[in-house]
Amino acid sequence: MEEMQTLKKLIIQESRRKLEENDVTDMADLFYDLGFDSITSMSLVVRLEMAFGIVIDDDDMSLDFMKTVDSLYRYVLTKLGKERGKINGVEQ
Repeated sequence: MEEMQTLKKLIIQESRRKLEENDVTDMADLFYDLGFDSITSMSLVVRLEMAFGIVIDDDDMSLDFMKTVDSLYRYVLTKLGKERGKINGVEQ
């Protein structure tokens, strides 16, 4: 779950709106609810790559994985080789 906390902090830092942690719910839409646009979303991608040591491929860049906080979280876990509730294939 530390990945989710890091993700939420990055979202709060990169949003153009003044957000509190409780604003960043799993189902919050990054664009409609949290104030992201194309510039802030690209900035978030760079911050995600740096924070998690991942590479987000151009082919992956779509609104689908950046739709909600949860979809972005699941994408990060996939890039880290983790699945929700599993680490290295083992239930947690």
